Amino acid sequence: MSFLSESEARAITQKLLSYASAPETTVTLTPTRAGNTRFSRNEAQTSGASETMNVGVQSFYGLKKGVATTDQYDDRSLEEVVERAEELARLAPDDKET
Repeated sequence: MSFLSESEARAITQKLLSYASAPETTVTLTPTRAGNTRFSRNEAQTSGASETMNVGVQSFYGLKKGVATTDQYDDRSLEEVVERAEELARLAPDDKET
């Protein structure tokens, strides 16, 4: 998926937060743009570009923190990334630096 508009980013963030049951949840959207050029015999032969967007979810239960990421935006994938972050947080030891 390419970069999101503000309204699309807001909609994904609200959807993720609606799935959350942890007392505290943080959502991070990270866009990445990359390009490459292939050279042969001192000449550019091919080039390419890509745009990706990763979603990160941090769930907190007191001093316990879990983090999960995905690059899929369908409803099921968004729900699963929240579930993974919450499951990891429940299993994690206390993070004294949180």
